[in-house]
Amino acid sequence: GLAALLVRCAVPVPCSPARDGEGEGGGGAEGGAGAGGGGRCGGGGDGAAMAVAASSPRVDFFSAVVSDLAEAQDVSAGTSSYSAHVRSCARALEAAGAHGASALVLLDEPGASTEPAEGAAVAQAVIEELLARGARLVATTHASPLKLLALRDTRLQVAAMQRRRVDRRNGAGAAALPSYAILVGAVGGSYALDAAAREGLPEALLARARGLLPGAEGDADDG
Repeated sequence: GLAALLVRCAVPVPCSPARDGEGEGGGGAEGGAGAGGGGRCGGGGDGAAMAVAASSPRVDFFSAVVSDLAEAQDVSAGTSSYSAHVRSCARALEAAGAHGASALVLLDEPGASTEPAEGAAVAQAVIEELLARGARLVATTHASPLKLLALRDTRLQVAAMQRRRVDRRNGAGAAALPSYAILVGAVGGSYALDAAAREGLPEALLARARGLLPGAEGDADDG
């Protein structure tokens, strides 16, 4: 997801490999939640290459890269999924304060794993502060408040994953499958029902779910 977005939108890609244990410096990647320590993009030498699918590509090097891409819930350490997200955001803010535009921040679903409205509010405040500190930011979200923020704030560019409609097997209607093409300037939906159908949930259950959506006929029916 984020890797495809970086490549297709020609976002600068950090290419200097990090040594074991390093999280910053020379474009080395700082491991986000559950990602361990430093990372690398490609193999040996002083740098590594990644093809950028753009007519006028540009590749920059960053002094710090902070990512929050993986699940880091740890019951033994008392760390919830949301706490792990927040810790990654704190590391990102620290890197942005220290390095400004030389900091690259990758956030997957900021504000997730908690009450949706509160989580989106915290995520928006973090995003606004990261931008104020000059960091380069790539974030993915299903939260409507964050999509609206991207439409309002001129410092942000919104994009969506293109979907294609295909007929389901056994005449069960159409589904929206990802084409992995990025539509810059578009706001996408979440397609939760399509994903649920694709994973095999019963049609009767999906019909009930549709009826529970706001505005659906019988959405207040407890039956």
